[in-house]
Amino acid sequence: MRNTALLSLRLVFACKGEEKAPEKPPAETTPAAPEPDYVTVDHILIGVKGPGRSSGFPHTAAEAKTLAYDLLEKLEAGANWADVKQKYSDDKQNGIAGGPYAMANRGVAPRPGEYERTGMVPAFGDVGFALKVGEMRVADHGPTSPYGYHIIKRIK
Repeated sequence: MRNTALLSLRLVFACKGEEKAPEKPPAETTPAAPEPDYVTVDHILIGVKGPGRSSGFPHTAAEAKTLAYDLLEKLEAGANWADVKQKYSDDKQNGIAGGPYAMANRGVAPRPGEYERTGMVPAFGDVGFALKVGEMRVADHGPTSPYGYHIIKRIK
């Protein structure tokens, strides 16, 4: 008889919408794909001027951030990477934009011509190793780069 009374109460609460639905089990999360041992990335640096930075960078932090995200949008819409890089990158040696850069991940021996991931500014590894080949992303300055904003593109 007691079970019947409990069942009746549950039905009353259910009809009033007061019975709690059983909790769903937590959604399964897909583990992140392991990072590759080696990547090659290219970048466009939008340099930020200021104390402690390389001389000659032309942009305030706000200007650099706006330009970096505007350029990323243009690149994703089909603008030519090499043309945008040559015109806008502040990483230039003798007027030629620097990169690409090959890197070995943490704990992996670099091959000839490669940099250790930890030997580059964190922006290169933090973003570069997370991207799929062909993907691009802006790595903000500050803790990720003392130079400015990098538009990173993984090419290998």
